[in-house]
Amino acid sequence: MQNLRLAFKGQEYVIPASKLFVVGEEIERHVSFSDLQVWSSKGPPMFLLSRLYSQMLGHAGLSVKPAEVREEMMASLSDPDGDSLLATVVRVVADISRLLMTGAPESAVGEPQPGKPSAS
Repeated sequence: MQNLRLAFKGQEYVIPASKLFVVGEEIERHVSFSDLQVWSSKGPPMFLLSRLYSQMLGHAGLSVKPAEVREEMMASLSDPDGDSLLATVVRVVADISRLLMTGAPESAVGEPQPGKPSAS
């Protein structure tokens, strides 16, 4: 598994691969694969996504409140030149869910942890 890169207010933040299972567990408490499908037709829940992305940014070293994330999402929706933060957050949540389905993290030397399936 690779590090996960996040963007917020023009800055890049990184969640280390070693923390992705913890992050994924937090996401899975609130979001299922069927939720992602429903969101594609009905739209995602803004407050929930704001909270999840805030927690993800926290794992990447940035302390930001869900209300700040929501404000940034709403502001980015009106930017015709850029990718909206909302679209980015939905994509990141979907990506991490898919990542978690691929297997266990690798050790520092790139080998599967003993007794764990390979991520490939």
